Amino acid sequence: MVNSAGRTGRIAVDAMGGDLGPAEVVEAVRLAFREFPQLNPVTLVGDEAVLRPLLKRARIATHPKLAVVHASQVIAMDDEVMQAIKRKRDSSMLRAIELVRDGEAGGVVSTGNTKILVAAGTLRLRTLEGIERPSLAPVIPRDKGHSF
Repeated sequence: MVNSAGRTGRIAVDAMGGDLGPAEVVEAVRLAFREFPQLNPVTLVGDEAVLRPLLKRARIATHPKLAVVHASQVIAMDDEVMQAIKRKRDSSMLRAIELVRDGEAGGVVSTGNTKILVAAGTLRLRTLEGIERPSLAPVIPRDKGHSF
């Protein structure tokens, strides 16, 4: 799927980031495919040896909208920004960002280290014309729905 700007609509997902680990990310993708059949294709980026059994258990290993890209490293929550960007070049987060840079994905989702995600995204993708710095758009759950 390619949008009008010539970029793919595929979503790159850092499967290894976050406090709850890859099992939670795989479950989220399973639920997203079930609840939103029109969802764009997804590429999970992470340790394939860890992801494949989780995908089988979730019964989405052969889903037509799912791809897996192997990454041998993980960025931890306590990693320093520049050290992680320089030393963990094969991390799931950086590989996901590179999929966008290379036109193989249109966006990245990660529940990992936010400061490294923002820094790496800015360094690897640059900002849009007229935009000086990145911003975050968090979704905050409430009793009835959510706020932005």
